Amino acid sequence: MSAFYYIVYGFEGYPARKASYQQAATEGTQLLNFKYNNDIPPVTGEYQPQSYYDVTPQAAQYNNNIWKRRVQNSYDRLKRSLRRRRSHQAELGNVESVSYANGTVALVRRKRQSTITGETLCQARSQFIVPKAALNNKGNWMYVVNMPEVDSRYTQLVKTESCVSQTCSGLCSLPQGYSSRCEQKYVQKRLVALEGSGDQLYTDVFWFPSCCVCTLSNS
Repeated sequence: MSAFYYIVYGFEGYPARKASYQQAATEGTQLLNFKYNNDIPPVTGEYQPQSYYDVTPQAAQYNNNIWKRRVQNSYDRLKRSLRRRRSHQAELGNVESVSYANGTVALVRRKRQSTITGETLCQARSQFIVPKAALNNKGNWMYVVNMPEVDSRYTQLVKTESCVSQTCSGLCSLPQGYSSRCEQKYVQKRLVALEGSGDQLYTDVFWFPSCCVCTLSNS
């Protein structure tokens, strides 16, 4: 009985169904092409945006006091974060770990270094400067943003160390054919500067005197 249902009605007792185009093909009839209407009107011209896209909305004037207060709050929060970080780093820099035989580890404050005695080979002068112009790493002189008279936050302080003389002092006798002299060394500092056009700020790398060293050369 089940074999009869399978032959007559198809698999699992259901009649075998074919798509209309398959049935037409099996019956030897010709297929028909149908056009379906999607109810979309034809395009009469190029697409144009709505008129309200062409009108720029007028932005409401915001309160400058609110903007300044938000900037000040962000600045104060950043200062507090930097202060805590520097304090934590200073505490870690003054301690050292000591391991004991029982496996415990303790933090012990480092002893302060004694004052270094001796004579420097090259005399140098250290000072903090507030540069208004500096030489960048491309060889161009650029204006550096420094306005301490307006706001202390707009101040970029740089520490420099310049040679006082070119003569090395405190040296013993040199081998035959050698000479000594003090040379100025430089370091790069990244500062906020004014572009050549005068209407845009950017960060650039500038050269500043950093230390004075005594060098020996074979003359």
